[in-house]
Amino acid sequence: MKRYYISALVILTISYLFSAAPIVSNILVTPETNQVSINYTLTADNQCQVILLVSPDAGVNYNHFPTTSVSGDVGNAVMPGNNQIIWKPSEDDMSVGTYKVKIIARDNPVVSLDPDHPEYLEQFESFVKVPGGTFTMGNTWDLGSSNFNSNMDLPTTHQVTLSSFYISKYEVTQAEYEAVMGTNPSKHLENGKNKPVENVSWLMAVSYCNTRSIQEGLTPCYDLSDLSCDFSANGYRLPTEAEWEYAARGANNDSDYHYSGSDILDDVAWHWDNSGDISHIVCEKAPNSLGLYDMSGNVWEWCYDWAAAYSNETQTDPTGPTSPPDDRKRINRGGSYTDKAETTDFWLVAFRNSALQDSAWDNVGFRLVRSNIDALIPQVVADPVINPTGGTYDTAQTITITCITDGASIYYTNDGSDPTESSTLYTASIELSESATIKAKAFKAACTPSNIVSEVYAINVTGTTEDLVFVESGTFDRGTVSSFYIGEHEVTQAEYQAIMGTNPSNFSGDNKPVEMVSWYDAVNYCNARSIAEGLTPCYDTSTWECDLTANGYRLPTELEWTYAAKGGNLTAFNSYNAESYPDGYRWAGTNDINELENYAWYNHNGPDGTKPVGTKLPNELGLYDMSGNVHEWTTPNPNNTWYYFMGGAWCHTSLPNIWKRIKQYASETAYDIGFRVARTRISE
Repeated sequence: MKRYYISALVILTISYLFSAAPIVSNILVTPETNQVSINYTLTADNQCQVILLVSPDAGVNYNHFPTTSVSGDVGNAVMPGNNQIIWKPSEDDMSVGTYKVKIIARDNPVVSLDPDHPEYLEQFESFVKVPGGTFTMGNTWDLGSSNFNSNMDLPTTHQVTLSSFYISKYEVTQAEYEAVMGTNPSKHLENGKNKPVENVSWLMAVSYCNTRSIQEGLTPCYDLSDLSCDFSANGYRLPTEAEWEYAARGANNDSDYHYSGSDILDDVAWHWDNSGDISHIVCEKAPNSLGLYDMSGNVWEWCYDWAAAYSNETQTDPTGPTSPPDDRKRINRGGSYTDKAETTDFWLVAFRNSALQDSAWDNVGFRLVRSNIDALIPQVVADPVINPTGGTYDTAQTITITCITDGASIYYTNDGSDPTESSTLYTASIELSESATIKAKAFKAACTPSNIVSEVYAINVTGTTEDLVFVESGTFDRGTVSSFYIGEHEVTQAEYQAIMGTNPSNFSGDNKPVEMVSWYDAVNYCNARSIAEGLTPCYDTSTWECDLTANGYRLPTELEWTYAAKGGNLTAFNSYNAESYPDGYRWAGTNDINELENYAWYNHNGPDGTKPVGTKLPNELGLYDMSGNVHEWTTPNPNNTWYYFMGGAWCHTSLPNIWKRIKQYASETAYDIGFRVARTRISE
């Protein structure tokens, strides 16, 4: 038996820039056998992306990102409220030990999955689409070499054609970096949450890209063994130098500005003369025509390319030199808050700078790129459809579950519990011959699972006598009873929910008797079920009087209930003498205290709550649980002030006899009070 111990819980929430951050609170981590249960409360205005990070080294590095080994309220489109994550470390080949975990919550309201929806892109506030096109890259103003860095080649102009891509609207912030990597290397920490992260090397930047991709279920772009980039992957990456310059120029929308969005440096850039020698919160200067901020100034931005001489040839989607230069430097672009306007022109959109890929400076950061629109939305698996819909049925039902998402796997339960990937995999139709709640959820790798859907089925209860027992008329010492029908078992939770849409019970279970129902609740159920089956309701809810001639469902009268409990005219015991039990049944089906546990659930054999109906022996009429399990409401005699229930319950140490009635207010509910139905007649 494996046990995993969580020594501490670190919580971190972030949101899109300047929006109210989600709040994660009320954390409860419970190590269990072969899994860890993490309960938390998410407070947010919208659904969120929730990520679980694990540190195996006491919080130094949060470098494990469970994906397939976690289930529950994790991933995309997590709703606010009280939530739970189940993590199975053994599925990640995690050894037994002590770990720290971190929960990240990000706003990710999904407006629409349709790319043509007018708000489709607005839900991804930090990314801008850069349409593909051809532009002239390099020194388009024919400026002299004095305007460019003396140790860089003069950027020769040449034609470049690029495919469409997405680029982040602003530089990666300190909050975003820390949320993913667990640390903040920046030097400018004061009011730094929404300042660009800096003091990051090129290697740190690509590590962030891969780490965030993994956390969000995307394919990482970088092979860190050789630092190559898979530009077809759907994860995060750095822009190529050509992509960066094209975006800084506003694609083909801008005039041939010197700086990103303007020829006036102060309008768009933080530099030495206006910055106070510190970095600034992103998006405070004017954007360019694409809505991109700080492409000139604030911090330099790493690009993917090795630093080498420009080609003067026409190129399509260039990615820079295929092999590193001797000094292993990488390109960075855009200028920074440390650069002086009167001595340099670092903020030109064509200016090239470089630095060692493992060097980190407090004026160098980065922004992100992704290659295609489909990657922006993790696919949400469609909700399964269960057929037929829930309700009451008089025959066994064949249940089918479908999902329109290709490649999705459906898992289901039939006991009312929420399905996970550990539940039963749906592979063929389900034959349902008894009442049950079917719940289903669909999963697909690298996608957000569907919502849980459920249907409640009450089998063999619709307009037939199959679950009703005919009780022939007769006379006993309490009076004469006309013939009637009575339920062979107490109304179950599945039956109640199928009609009323709710289950008030304390002891959950589809085939357990419904409890926590008042007399009024029981009567309303009878009327609602009668209407659902096209029968005439018995109760006038304005006076609560019962029309015993109607053909609908009702509660048995006290006399009917007692007569049925003792076995009707099928037993020789037609009276009960308190001094001589053999003259009449004391309990339904038996007089022998030593046999009682075979017929009834009570404190002696079921002290922990109700049990599924029909699991003890019936009496002579085939009626179950007339003694024990739950008390049962009855229809009172006219003009009665009190309402009565009969039969005893699971919590009784000494089970009362079948003649014993207990008076109660009609509005009273308790976890030991339920009911069964009766009908005067089946025919119209």
